[in-house]
Amino acid sequence: MILKRYSYAISNITHPKITTPPYWIDMPKLFELYVYYFLKKLFPKNKAVQYHFSTYGNELDFIVNTDGIQMIVDAKYTPVYIYGKNHNDIRQVAGYARLDKVYNELKIEMIN
Repeated sequence: MILKRYSYAISNITHPKITTPPYWIDMPKLFELYVYYFLKKLFPKNKAVQYHFSTYGNELDFIVNTDGIQMIVDAKYTPVYIYGKNHNDIRQVAGYARLDKVYNELKIEMIN
């Protein structure tokens, strides 16, 4: 519909104005699903990858819990980090890694 509506054909000049429905792609969500596809392919074991694991107001993108591999994965759709690292992103993942519910889910004993 968009290509038809905005094509460069000369015949479009004579058509009356029509409304075009809003069009957008939620790129952060699409990138998460892209990462999820590859994680599921890499870890095919049933329930090895959990998508949107929730804990008391926090929602982690992924938890991977399989044979000897326990990790938290946070998919960020951001431009290239021109000036190094984004400390808020690092702080977010580090905060997730300290949650008791995450330790319990990964079956890791918490060190005090």
